[in-house]
Amino acid sequence: QLPLAWVLAINLDDESAARRLLLRAHTEGRADATEAAIRSRLAWSRSEVQPVIDHYRSLGRLVEVDGDQTIEAVHDDIVAGLIAVGALPKGDHA
Repeated sequence: QLPLAWVLAINLDDESAARRLLLRAHTEGRADATEAAIRSRLAWSRSEVQPVIDHYRSLGRLVEVDGDQTIEAVHDDIVAGLIAVGALPKGDHA
């Protein structure tokens, strides 16, 4: 078992996440992805995943990206963040 070297967190507020997930549910015809179910999953994430994120932040092993951007901008920020910490070599990462 290898320890995690870096953790990547794509941050997005709950309202934006719920809006995106509801749109995806509508687009994909997912009847199980109700607003109540989505809000429940987001609450679970805050209670169960956030402590893990906080732990890796305290270790200085967290790369955070603003998820409230275009897909291309999020990709570019992920690549830049991973290059900045030495987890990804410089070069073309299109």
